[in-house]
Amino acid sequence: MTVDPDLEKRQGLRRMKLVATSLLVIAAAIYVVAKINEESGAWVGYVRACAEAAMIGALADWFAVTALFRHPLRIPIPHTAIIPKRKDQIGESLGEFVESNFLTRDVIDERLRGAELGRRAGEWLAAPANANRAGDAVADVLRGGLEVLDDDEIQQGLEHLIESRVRATPITPLVGRAIDLTVEGGHQQRLLDAVLVGVAGFLNDNRRTFRDRLDEESPWWVPEPIDNRVFNKIYDAVGRFLDDVVRNPQHEIRSSVDERTMAFADRLRHNPELLAKGEELKQELLDHPEVRRWIDSLWVETERGQYLGAIDVGDKVHVQVRLRVLGERLADELHHAGPRRPHRPRLRRPDRAPRVGQPQRAHPVCSHAVPHWNSRSVATCSSSVSTAPSSAVWLASRSTPLANSSDGVSSSRNESGCDCRRSGS
Repeated sequence: MTVDPDLEKRQGLRRMKLVATSLLVIAAAIYVVAKINEESGAWVGYVRACAEAAMIGALADWFAVTALFRHPLRIPIPHTAIIPKRKDQIGESLGEFVESNFLTRDVIDERLRGAELGRRAGEWLAAPANANRAGDAVADVLRGGLEVLDDDEIQQGLEHLIESRVRATPITPLVGRAIDLTVEGGHQQRLLDAVLVGVAGFLNDNRRTFRDRLDEESPWWVPEPIDNRVFNKIYDAVGRFLDDVVRNPQHEIRSSVDERTMAFADRLRHNPELLAKGEELKQELLDHPEVRRWIDSLWVETERGQYLGAIDVGDKVHVQVRLRVLGERLADELHHAGPRRPHRPRLRRPDRAPRVGQPQRAHPVCSHAVPHWNSRSVATCSSSVSTAPSSAVWLASRSTPLANSSDGVSSSRNESGCDCRRSGS
């Protein structure tokens, strides 16, 4: 049989209140009796003084704790009901305290290093059964996600994204930058070599065709041996020129090609006519029926491929094997990595590291939640604490902040089960 923890707390609170109130009544009774019989002896005065001090201490404890949450006896005494009046400052201070002492980079780094998440994850994935479970889970998540997605909305969003990004990106400067990168890497020289070799091969393969063309164009009165000699001389000169350009990396033709290529790239970036022509060609390309059909089919083909991959047994086994190998390598590398370096590891990119004065998460959460606590609920919660005078401080120190799982607003729940969060809002 399961016992309600809140019920146990309330029962314990009632017992404590009964004991504390009984002690106060006993102290008051002793004080009255001692006061009446004060003339009986000197020792009676000491008993009266002790009883009086006990009552004063109990009442002082009650007043101190009650003044934190509400006005004692509902009398608006100055400097009482502190928490309802200063919820904003309390939230700010609580957020700053948590942020400065529990969410610092040193504390988080130390906890993460001590947790050894990488080694534990690697050892867990290294077990075949765990790798199989992880692979099945990945496939199930992928399959379930694909099943619940709205294909029409995804397709429209994907189509709009691709089309808008392509339309917003000028095409000719992009081509010019690609040409610049090609020249910087020397790729244009290899392309020139391939073109020259191709031209030389084309000339050799079609030598007879060019010779017949010369016969057709040559006057009838020029002897054929002269035609042969002129043709062979020109053809051989062209072949030697192409071979010379291919063999000589410093040939002036190569320099001329480089200069013209760079000039063309610059024109692509700055020439208004070329920019307009590029946009016109891009628009024609986007409006082409084949391109439109390809964009329309992107999501369908992607979803089909992912779905078939998720349910394919071979792919499942492949994912499981890859996860197991990853786990084995991760665990082995971390196990044999040797002693840890004494300096703090970098957990994120330097440009994304928190800077001094940059707001963190705990501060805004606390400063937002605490001011929304309901003042009436806070005062009600304090009544169960303040009615037990001699145990009031003990009960106040036992109040524990809890997280509200229903609306995401923090709450404070003491031993009596009172919920001090915002009510009805």
